[in-house]
Amino acid sequence: MATFINQIKISTETNRTLSRINYLLEAIGNRLELLIQEYFSNNPNGERVTLEVFKTLGKPEIQHLSKKFGKKTEEIKKDIGIAIPIIGARLYSANKFQTYRNIKTGKNSLRKTPVSYRKSVDIMNYTPHRIEEVPTVEHIFGIINSSTDGIHFQEDLRAE
Repeated sequence: MATFINQIKISTETNRTLSRINYLLEAIGNRLELLIQEYFSNNPNGERVTLEVFKTLGKPEIQHLSKKFGKKTEEIKKDIGIAIPIIGARLYSANKFQTYRNIKTGKNSLRKTPVSYRKSVDIMNYTPHRIEEVPTVEHIFGIINSSTDGIHFQEDLRAE
């Protein structure tokens, strides 16, 4: 059984994973950040960020990275898959960024790549990630930062 677990509870970012993907973060980290941000701005409830990143990068870019760093394309794809939740947790906070994981083992849980993506992404399985808004004290108690907003907030509550 699997569920979404935030990156605070089980982080993808460790010394080992960072040393493994550091070359990738230096080479295309900014581009990955932009692709992740673009995906979630267009799909705030989406879980297919990995697929969209691979689709946008495309096979030629993965092959270029493979040649540039002398690594197999499968290794490059795995490293991109590791980089996505690390970058996502940095962008949106580890508390909000969630990864689909096995409940018992805590390891990433894979989904089959939908047929519609298979040709464009060249991966058979992927790990879903999503952003889950975490309620803050302000949201829970309706704390308003401005006195003007507070008056309007109270009037709206009375109207309900």
